Amino acid sequence: MRPAVLIGAAWLLTACQSAPPPPAPARSPAAHDATHPPFAAPDAVGTRSASQVIHAAYGARSVVLRTAIETAPGKLDVVGVTATGQRVFSAHYDGKTIDARKSPFVPDKLDPERVLADMQLALWPLPAVQAAFGERGLTVTEPFAGLRRMTRGGTLLAEVHYAGADPWSGRLWFVNFEFDYSLTVDTTTN
Repeated sequence: MRPAVLIGAAWLLTACQSAPPPPAPARSPAAHDATHPPFAAPDAVGTRSASQVIHAAYGARSVVLRTAIETAPGKLDVVGVTATGQRVFSAHYDGKTIDARKSPFVPDKLDPERVLADMQLALWPLPAVQAAFGERGLTVTEPFAGLRRMTRGGTLLAEVHYAGADPWSGRLWFVNFEFDYSLTVDTTTN
């Protein structure tokens, strides 16, 4: 996820009315395509739904976003909106193809697929994330309870800190060193 773009888009959207997102062609993520983020199977978490309030910080800028996540066998749906309710993006992943849409006011560089990958890194069970991300040359570990790390070739790319045992309920902190952003995420299971 290019967080600077996401944050910038959210700032822009707070001043604009949001039209329904235009459809993007569904695509199949290639297992070894480094230009696209990795994805774990939606089934790895079973049937769940949650709401999130995300406080994103990039440099001196910050923004608040809200997301709704729903998983079921064979599907993952995520919708992201600004704090004022304007849609930023939506994405559907069935385990094979991704159908992502974003507001016409959102810059082209915002990639809803990156948002999905970040959510999976933080919320999906470790074995599922390790298998999927490993196909892209990424290593995901939990050196101790409450900490998850993603590395490539020994370089730390991202880190997730959990306030509790269940990432789907409570607070987590996500730091992406590669793209220089941080998130404080409050998740409530519906």
